[in-house]
Amino acid sequence: ISKSEAPVLVGSGIRRPDGTFVGSVSALNVRRTGDPAADERANAQIIISAVQERIREHPEQWSMFVSVWGS
Repeated sequence: ISKSEAPVLVGSGIRRPDGTFVGSVSALNVRRTGDPAADERANAQIIISAVQERIREHPEQWSMFVSVWGS
């Protein structure tokens, strides 16, 4: 999380049955208390929860482009 007051955005694009896409972007309310270590842990959870919610809505359209668990 940057030290600026810029919002953290989470976006996604969902393919519709007709082949078109619909996109959405949400601004997250992140924690900025001045305790960098605590803020980093709390904000990581906020971001992960937002991504999980989008995956849960359309799990068939989720994929990773990098290895998460090693090779």
